[in-house]
Amino acid sequence: MLLVSINDDQRVNLELLLDEALPGMRVGSFVWRTRQGSNVGHQAFVSTDHEYALIYAKDGFHFQETKRLLKCIASMMRSEMTCIG
Repeated sequence: MLLVSINDDQRVNLELLLDEALPGMRVGSFVWRTRQGSNVGHQAFVSTDHEYALIYAKDGFHFQETKRLLKCIASMMRSEMTCIG
């Protein structure tokens, strides 16, 4: 599994590049809010403080330990890299 974090400015370019390099391997993507408080007090509910995580994997890949995976992803998004190994 390949998990890539990128901001909105270059997301489309990276998706095109990875789709060409890893054809048919895109599992999906999700939006990660990078901090809290930037929109506090506003009624628009629009967040400008987010990144995208792109997920690529080999055919047949599936998540077995969802809770552990989500903890790992959260760690990676905070740049802790504590789930390696």
